[in-house]
Amino acid sequence: MKAKLRPCRKSGCSSTHRNNGGYCDRHKDLEGWGKRQKQLGNRHARGYGNAWDKIRLVILKRDKYLCQDHLARGLIVAGNNVDHIISKELGGTDDGTNLQVLCIVCHRNKTATERC
Repeated sequence: MKAKLRPCRKSGCSSTHRNNGGYCDRHKDLEGWGKRQKQLGNRHARGYGNAWDKIRLVILKRDKYLCQDHLARGLIVAGNNVDHIISKELGGTDDGTNLQVLCIVCHRNKTATERC
């Protein structure tokens, strides 16, 4: 048995569909992960291209792949995330003095507190 025809969720679209995501075939890219990717753009468009890869490697080596937040508390924890101390949204740059290595837990916590 075929699924019931439903209207597309895209505002202004009069098409109908039988898709699970709620969008017709023309607007299918707006559902789920595709929607987020379309809004954000690829990593190069967000400023994280080849130049960032080189800067990131320099910072990881400088900080010896150690989480700087844990290190400041006297703990040694591996880190693999290069973080902007002052986020780019708030005017931070990719300068080495504004970058630090963090573990995934510290990076998530820092990002969460910045967004509040």
